[in-house]
Amino acid sequence: LHTWTLRPLASALNLRLRVDPALVRYTVRLAVLTMAGVVAFKLLALPHGYWLPFTVVVVLQPDYGSTRQRAAQRVAGTLAGSLGASLLLWLHLPFAALTLATAATIFTFGFLVKRNYGLAVFFVTLFIVLLTEANGPVTIAFTAERTASTLAGGALALLAALFFWPVWERDRFPPVLAQALRGNRDYLQVLAARLAAGGAYDAEATAAKRRSEAANSAVFSSLQRMIGDPKNQQEGIEQAAALANGNQRLTRALTVITLHIASGAPLTWPDLDRFTRLAGEALEILAVGVEQGAPRMAELESLLAALENFRFPGPGPDAAGHGVPRDRWVFAQLTRAATELSAMILAASASSVEQGSAA
Repeated sequence: LHTWTLRPLASALNLRLRVDPALVRYTVRLAVLTMAGVVAFKLLALPHGYWLPFTVVVVLQPDYGSTRQRAAQRVAGTLAGSLGASLLLWLHLPFAALTLATAATIFTFGFLVKRNYGLAVFFVTLFIVLLTEANGPVTIAFTAERTASTLAGGALALLAALFFWPVWERDRFPPVLAQALRGNRDYLQVLAARLAAGGAYDAEATAAKRRSEAANSAVFSSLQRMIGDPKNQQEGIEQAAALANGNQRLTRALTVITLHIASGAPLTWPDLDRFTRLAGEALEILAVGVEQGAPRMAELESLLAALENFRFPGPGPDAAGHGVPRDRWVFAQLTRAATELSAMILAASASSVEQGSAA
């Protein structure tokens, strides 16, 4: 509301030329199941059958793991809430107490819905029963009907996520990890340029840092979704997690370096450019290997040997005067970065060996 441009609106609408295939599948799946649920409760003439398609809309998520988690939370919360509602039927609350209890349950639901969905469902179940109680007595059949519709809707959503045009996270993970690896490559290049020229920690460096952190966050979100998928769709998850963790530790090492960038204080180390090129090449080859599913072993072994043989200035002063505290901190983090890169190359090599043995 406080801008002359439409950028916030475009961001909210997510206007992109390329549509995510997973989003298309999810939209089709949701539309078909919702219509099927409406047809079912209409044909069966269920008085409160709208709970079935409503549960499908709430439970169904773009990926199987999130759908399974949401289904378990909703079913458990509904069952517990139904039991609690059944007890309320025997209390015969006066109207004032009924109104206060209704307000309290809907407030608690709104407070918990983003924090603990299962517990939030428990309170919204109580809210619905209390709200219905205000218009007339509620029977056990009312609670049982809602429970049955919720169970049916949750089961339908879970089966659809498993069998109806599913999207498995292991197919979506490689480009996400490759982007994070290239993000660190770009981040290192920006920082190396600032160190060599004695530049300040400016907007470009800040943007590179944020891109790397956002890419790492996307990687771990993808890994979390992959853990929720069926076991037969989790092949290679250990190696993927090793690369993801190594890349995140590399980002942290680079972020520490940003604390020691000072305007007008260049790092006069002749091997800085060589190390930057070596590390950037390693990250790019790792990214390509992740995307193609087959790392280039000969190049990785050569890079691993180069990284292991690379020598950084020690803690004491040398001929170039690299004994000042700032330089020691920078070299310590560059050494840490080289160690993390070596570990990531070893993880990728181990993955390639296992794939070859399986073949």
